[in-house]
Amino acid sequence: HAGFWYSLPGSCPSQTIGSKNPVCKAGFPGGSCERVSGERNCTFHVERAGEVLLDDLTEIGNYTEFMHEGGREYDPVTDR
Repeated sequence: HAGFWYSLPGSCPSQTIGSKNPVCKAGFPGGSCERVSGERNCTFHVERAGEVLLDDLTEIGNYTEFMHEGGREYDPVTDR
């Protein structure tokens, strides 16, 4: 399965974080809001959904033992 990359516009996207001044933020407010309306400054809502640890996905209990027994997380030859 291929992954997906989402890039959601924040305020004043043409400026670096330290350079975002009130004038730029007013002109380019970004699209984040609590209740999406479709207006130019309200096109998406983001909320934290939690996290998944890689250890939980791999089921490798003891990494040293796993490697000692010939296990590999990634093989650059097969790209798997």
